[in-house]
Order: sequence, then structure tokens, then C-alpha cells
Amino acid sequence: SVVANIEVSAEDQLIPEISHLSNYPNPFNPSTKISFQLSDIYENESIEIAIYNMKGQKIKNLSPKLCHAEPFDKLRTGSVEVQEENNYSIIWDGTDQADKPVSSGIYFYKLKTANLEKTNKMLLLR
Repeated sequence: SVVANIEVSAEDQLIPEISHLSNYPNPFNPSTKISFQLSDIYENESIEIAIYNMKGQKIKNLSPKLCHAEPFDKLRTGSVEVQEENNYSIIWDGTDQADKPVSSGIYFYKLKTANLEKTNKMLLLR
């Protein structure tokens, strides 16, 4: 019989997907809660979450709010809620990077790590 010694590097292993990426309510006015779940593999990885318009232009970066997220009792605009281990929520209040209200329409939120990204659509009705 033939015995082979096969080494599998971390890069060859399957990378867990971002799961449960959603927003509620959708359609929304004036704000929506974006929720997602990440496995422990992303614990020390840079995570970006941003809002894009229909033209693909980034209008708001919510990433700074993800740094050192702490649990808290009441959700505030732009705050991160750690619901349970590896489950996160963040509020988008329908404003751009300058905190000015954006118009009604379709927007996209993208969650991005070094190895993958996932995008979903949402509708703002003013």
C-alpha cells in the first residue's frame, strides 16, 4: 500500500463565509440595523463595512465603529452591538460621510475582510 504525507496549509482550507448579513427594516426610514455574524477566524482581521450608492460610490464608511465593539443596552446611531459572541449589529442612519441625509433610493452595504466580501441591497424611503 502507498501512504502519502499531505500537508494542508491555512490557505488551502475553506474560509468560513460571512453569514446572516442582513438589514432590518428594509425598506427603511430613517435608519436600519445591519447585522452579521463572523467566525473566530476573523477576530484579528481588518473588517470594513461601508455603504454605497447605485453608482458604486462609497458614501459612508461604518468601519471605525467596528473597532473594539463593546456590548451595550441601547442602540445609538452608528453604534455597534455585540449581540452574542461573533454576532454584530450596526445602525446606519441614512446619512453620508459628512452626516448629511441621503436621498431616497437603493443603497448597498458591503462587508469586506482580507479574504472575502459580501454585499446586500437596501431601500431608503424618505
